[in-house]
Formats: sequence, C-alpha cells, structure tokens
Amino acid sequence: MKTVQIITIVTILASFCGVGQGETLVLKHGGRIEGEILNPAGTQTPETYRIRARSGIELEISSDQVDYVVHPGGAYEQYDKKVKQMADSVEGNMAMANWCKANNLSSLANRHYRRILELDPDNKDARTALGYQWHEGAWMTPDEAFTAMGMVKYNGKWVYPQEKEILENRKLNQQAQSQWKKQVIQWQSELFGKKHDQALSGLMGIKDPDAVPALGQVLSNDKRPEAKLIYIKALGQLGTPEAMKVLGQCAMNDRLEEVRLSCLDQLKEHQAQAAVDYFSIELKSKDNRRVNMAGALIGEIGDMNAVPALIGALTTQHKYIVGGGPGMSASQGTDGVSGLTMGNSARTILKTQANPAVLNALQKITNQDFGYNKSAWTSWYSRNKQGGVESNLRRKQDGGK
Repeated sequence: MKTVQIITIVTILASFCGVGQGETLVLKHGGRIEGEILNPAGTQTPETYRIRARSGIELEISSDQVDYVVHPGGAYEQYDKKVKQMADSVEGNMAMANWCKANNLSSLANRHYRRILELDPDNKDARTALGYQWHEGAWMTPDEAFTAMGMVKYNGKWVYPQEKEILENRKLNQQAQSQWKKQVIQWQSELFGKKHDQALSGLMGIKDPDAVPALGQVLSNDKRPEAKLIYIKALGQLGTPEAMKVLGQCAMNDRLEEVRLSCLDQLKEHQAQAAVDYFSIELKSKDNRRVNMAGALIGEIGDMNAVPALIGALTTQHKYIVGGGPGMSASQGTDGVSGLTMGNSARTILKTQANPAVLNALQKITNQDFGYNKSAWTSWYSRNKQGGVESNLRRKQDGGK
C-alpha cells in the first residue's frame, strides 16, 4: 500500500485511538496514532514510520507527516501533558517555550515563540529567541538584516558582493586548473612519443595562468631532464608571480644542476620578485645548506629588496646532534659551538655558522663589504636607503636605464 493512501486511512483511524500507554505519532494535520513503533531508529528519524496501532493494524507513515513522537516517560510525553494544560497567553507560551528549551525541544520552543509574536508582535524575548535583530528601527530576521546591510547569500552563507565575486572567481579558477591538470598530464605522457610535436606545441602555446599548478606538478614529478626543461620554458613564457614562485622552488629543490640553472635563467630574465620572496623565507631555514643556496640565488637575481633579509642571514644558528665523550663537561668553542657532554650519549649542540653565499650576495647587490658584521651592514643600509642608493642600484641592475 502506498504511503499517500495509508495517510488517508490514518486520518480516519486517528479519531478512534484513545489515550494509551504505548508510543504516539502526533501528526502535523492534527491526528494522533497510538501503538508500537516497529522500526525505532534511535536518534535518527526514519524516512517512514512503521507502527502497529492499538487496533492491531500495521501502518506506514511518512516522516514528513509526523510532527513529533511521544515515548513513554520521555520529554515529549511530558510536553504532551503540559501543553494541554497551558493557557494560550503570552505568559503561558513563554513558560512552555522556556521549558522546551530546557528539555532540548527546540522546534517546539520556536513554535511557542512564534505564537507569542502573534499575540504580542513586539515581544523582545520572543524576537530575540527566534533570531530577530533590531536594525534600522525595526525587527528583522537575520536574512532581512543581512540583506539590509547589502549582503547576499552564497552557498548558504551571507557575504558581501565583493566576497561573492572573489569566491565565484576562485571556483572558476579551480575548475580551470582541474581541466588544465588533465590536459597537461596528457601532454606529459605524449612527449617524446608519436605525438611529441603536438604535445610540445600545446605546452609551448599555454597562455592561461590557471595552467601554472599543473605545470608545477609535472615539473616536480617528471624524472626526464629534457621534459623538465620544456616545462620550465612554458612557465617562463607565462611569467606570472605564481609561475616564478614555482620556478624558484625548482631552483632550490631539484636534484639536477642543469634544471636548477635553467630555472635561474628564467628568474634572472624576469627579475622575479615572487621567487626572491620565496628565497627570503628560505634564508630562515633550519638547514644551513638551504640558507646558502637561497642567498646564492638572490645574489644571481640581484634584488635590492632582499638586502635586509640577507643581512639577517649572514650568520645563523643551527642545532646538531653529536656523540659525547667520557665524563661530563660544558664547553664553548671559538666556532660558536656550545653544548653539554655526558658520557658517551648523544648531545644537541647549537652552532653559529657564517654563510659565505649570503655575504657574496650582499657584496654583489650593494658593491659594499662589511664582512659578517651585521651591525655595520644595518647601519649602512639605514643611512643610504633614503639617499638614493636603492634606486641607483636598481638602475644598475636594469642596465643603467
């Protein structure tokens, strides 16, 4: 029997069901079915309730026809008794609403708050409980208040139109990036095969910045040096800050010198600020080798903006774990190493190290040499950055223009 037909029967039977000790389905249209629920769903609401009525007839009731379920001894049974004795007044409904909230019957509490507003439209407590806000001299629902503030709903959240535009563009970019990922991976698989020319033409013809993540992915995972050089050239042709950052990461991390130098060529050609910013972060690395590599790359690009970061990285401290000698001793060497030795156990030492590649970068960019004296470098930079040194150096880096 179909649910629609059953509901009609239930409507007829409901009027014959008296009060009993079993469970009760309270229906939205006002009827009640008392009996035993045959498919209890715990805390979850089933799509359809199966109930054996007191008459012995088994019925199926769609859950969207059920207002609430009364279980013996439960909160709904208490509510069922209280609501019959409640005075339909502001005070009566408020007391009932508060009781419902205290017993986690939120939907029924809201029903009583709405009834209060029918009796007293300006009741502050009911308005507040239902989420109304006092805005521009009137009570408004949250949706009305957000609309009055010029906001719009996007994916279930209220945002300003500018935010919506950004989110929509981001979604479009993500979709485009997903499409580019499929296309670039296909070209990657076709390189140096029968379709090499088409794949190479496709890669070299990329002009959409949304392809950068896909190119970065194949540049990272492709083991063929000749393929990497193609991706590097494609990224260089795009020339966006995102592309330059990918090339900067490759220049720092790729195991092949040929690949790293190819990235550097592109970065030097574009005077890539995004890559320099990335290298400046690497100057704070815990790995001394990466500090020097980042310094060397900045020196090759020659960006004056990186001078303060380079000064800070002239010397850096790094932790090392070394084996100890017999006995226990505390030591401090002339090389800046300090630590504690205890028996033959390993120990952690803190070593201050000079970074020659960083010093060399500073010398190349500024034509100055204060060695590893950070104070002298900082003093020079502070004196001269307002006096035209930065702009003069930039003109020199640009070929004297």
